[in-house]
Amino acid sequence: FSKEEANKKLMQDIDVMKTESDRQDKELKAFLMQQTEQTNAIKAYDAQNRELMVRLAELVQKEKNEEKMAAELSQVHIANLALEVKLQAMEEKMEKLLADLQSERQEKPDTDRTINLRVAPKAKAKAQAKSSPPL
Repeated sequence: FSKEEANKKLMQDIDVMKTESDRQDKELKAFLMQQTEQTNAIKAYDAQNRELMVRLAELVQKEKNEEKMAAELSQVHIANLALEVKLQAMEEKMEKLLADLQSERQEKPDTDRTINLRVAPKAKAKAQAKSSPPL
């Protein structure tokens, strides 16, 4: 081997190694680009997932609030029904008391009025006697 042939062989080996290195660099860059794209996609999915989780939490809270409001509305409705029953009972009691009172008035005379009719002429005579001057 001559020195020139050795240099030529060395230069060829260097070219082959450089070509291989360039090819590996391109593959590495392609792989890194792919990894970056996958990482960005994962980040986008993660962000979307967080948004969906927040929305889900809001919907769950809304459903809980609606259930709570429905329960409260049901309690109010039950309370209203109870009040209606009490009111109906009170109305019936009032009607009975009114009927009893009317029945009582028909059964016995109005004693106050009777007394007033008897006392009125005497009181009138006394009032006239006091207001008229003595003769």
